[in-house]
Amino acid sequence: MANRAEDGFTLVEVLAAVVVLAIAIGSIMLVFSNGLGMVWRTGARGQALHAAEGDIAEKIAAGTGSNDDQIVIRFPGIEGITVSGRTEPVTSNVRGHSFTIHAFIPRKGGGLP
Repeated sequence: MANRAEDGFTLVEVLAAVVVLAIAIGSIMLVFSNGLGMVWRTGARGQALHAAEGDIAEKIAAGTGSNDDQIVIRFPGIEGITVSGRTEPVTSNVRGHSFTIHAFIPRKGGGLP
């Protein structure tokens, strides 16, 4: 007579193994999908900030230099944010070299910075 332990796995053991594998695979897929969503959101924010930087560069290149400059920052899923401020050139001398930096300076609380 053969030993029953050598016959193979029982149906309960196989089902338990399948359930454990399904839970493990499901949790791994959840981690990866959350990670992909985070990467997508970060990329979308980066594109929005890059577009805002382009708007600032256009205003600086136009040489407006007024106190009424505005840029609009658009993030996916929300309405555009309008930022009021002014563009201002700042010139400096360092070790005999002169350079100018143009910056967009936002207003604080609606007033001038």
